Amino acid sequence: MKLWLTAIILLLSFFRLTAQQPGCTDPRASNFSPQATVNNGSCRYPSTIHQPDFIYELPYEARESSGLVFHDSLLWTHNDSKHKAELYALSPIDGRLIKTIKVSNAVNIDWEEIAKDDQYMYVGDVGNNAGQRRLFQIYRIPLDALMGEGDANVAADTIMFTYPDQPTKLKYLNHNHDCEAFVVSGDSIYLFSKNWADGQCKLYRIPAQKGLWVAEAVNKFDSRGLITGADYQPETGQLMLVGYTKGTWMPFLWILHDFEGNNFFSGNKRRINLKRLITTQIEAVVFIRPGEAIITSERSKTAAARAFSINTSRWVSSNPLALPIDHELCKRRIELDAIDDGYQLYFPVKQSQPFVVELLDADNHGFFRQGFNPSKPQHTFFLTTEKNFKTPGTLVINSKNTIFRCEIP
Repeated sequence: MKLWLTAIILLLSFFRLTAQQPGCTDPRASNFSPQATVNNGSCRYPSTIHQPDFIYELPYEARESSGLVFHDSLLWTHNDSKHKAELYALSPIDGRLIKTIKVSNAVNIDWEEIAKDDQYMYVGDVGNNAGQRRLFQIYRIPLDALMGEGDANVAADTIMFTYPDQPTKLKYLNHNHDCEAFVVSGDSIYLFSKNWADGQCKLYRIPAQKGLWVAEAVNKFDSRGLITGADYQPETGQLMLVGYTKGTWMPFLWILHDFEGNNFFSGNKRRINLKRLITTQIEAVVFIRPGEAIITSERSKTAAARAFSINTSRWVSSNPLALPIDHELCKRRIELDAIDDGYQLYFPVKQSQPFVVELLDADNHGFFRQGFNPSKPQHTFFLTTEKNFKTPGTLVINSKNTIFRCEIP
């Protein structure tokens, strides 16, 4: 009897595993697979060029802006190498300088990034263009110390680290151990390398605690350029990387999404080239609202440091849990009826583009996904589920042009 039960359990486990179909699950991708239920990071996208909207020039004090973070309704930035060990809080509306914070026990060898979590702001003295540094530090400042009005002095803890794979000698502007971008997630800092030699990007991890650490190499991907800034928005599940190409100096950004945990390179990676941008040396990025970001460039010989706005909604599906339920919109867009083996979907407007339907349970956990790729425009589609199916709470429709979430009656 025990042997029979074991065999049945193994057989059921086998069917559950084989039911998981890896592939590209993004209907915006050129290789979208309606049969795929698990995203394996294989999505490919058409070449995309975009011109972000110019919003304002940065003040002279932030002329070499090299990092951005959004905190207390303000944009925080700093300059890079050989400038003062100061943070500048700017108005996100017009870029005005609101206050200056001096980090009294820090030195700006090459500050290149700034990020935060719920308790601290992290300022990264991590630049290594010339390849002469082996020890790097990130200054950790309590957020409470930044709350007062007006200019102030603050003290910081120091997080120091080295790379496990850095050679003894590096060539000037021709090596793979520079860094100008990181994010903080959970209890760790995730560093994105700026690879002068091979144009790729390597992901490293260190604890977000003061001390001396050896960075852990996690993963890498072919960024096809120099990564100079990063920000992660957990609400939408999006990570944005910005940078420019070596030699041609063409600015670009990468939008990463639908990845597992903090394995940022495991999901979809979409590149947006910013060929028409009037300033090329993009250095920093920060999300200020869901899917809406500000990117900045440092000053050039012909222009002051500048800020631009960008919205990712045209290229990336939002995290379903970040979508509000719009009952009126749902009534206009779709009719849903339960049938014996699933649901019948009826769209008043015929659907001709690929789309994905995802079901979420009452606790907002996604548990079922089915893709459709209509061969001709049609109104009605059938969502085929299994018997003894879990009762869904909401349904998400994700297509090339739109995404919305509806409550299931």
